[in-house]
Amino acid sequence: MKRTGLWNGTESTLFDLSDTTATALVCSENDDVLFVGCRDGSIFAWDICQGAEIWRIADAHIEKISSLALANNGKWLISAGGDFDLRGWHTTDGTRIVEMRNESGVPAVAGACNARIVVAGTHYGRIHVWDKGKPEMLWELAHTEFGQNYSVTAVACSPDGRYILSGGTDERVHAWDTRTGTRIATYIAEDRSTCAHALGQDLFMVGSRNGAVHFLRLEV
Repeated sequence: MKRTGLWNGTESTLFDLSDTTATALVCSENDDVLFVGCRDGSIFAWDICQGAEIWRIADAHIEKISSLALANNGKWLISAGGDFDLRGWHTTDGTRIVEMRNESGVPAVAGACNARIVVAGTHYGRIHVWDKGKPEMLWELAHTEFGQNYSVTAVACSPDGRYILSGGTDERVHAWDTRTGTRIATYIAEDRSTCAHALGQDLFMVGSRNGAVHFLRLEV
């Protein structure tokens, strides 16, 4: 049995993951719902205040959930799995609303807080961007050149979906404009990027494998 603890001051609420393992986590904006992706491909939503499961999808993906993200004012939960698919779910009841297909695994996924933009980083150095829940890609952006063996391991999206940040195993961080699909800035990191997060419209945070955290502001 594997157990996960949620802390609130000095109290903790424990829930049982049975015989699987949590591989991805994301929390709602109000910190009242925790969404959990598991090794067996299942996803469930947990009410933190009530200590109860809200909904569960046993077969969300046929392989483990690699990453989760929220988009569209918290109405969509985006999941990426080892089966190369990205899927969108209603956060209220777990109903599937869209499916987006990749040609490679997706180590990183992000969504725009206030827009219907979904971003995925792939194992072959590309960033895929979708808009308005359509299955067709809006952009395929080249974080690295074709033929180079680098992965995009961290992506982040500004709240309104206008800017994207991508970090990879090539120790580069790029900023992109989703209106034009153009690269607007590049930052040389100290190590491979492991995570990225938008702190505001033009302010991003990037974490590296060596433990360094960089705060980057776009000048646009």
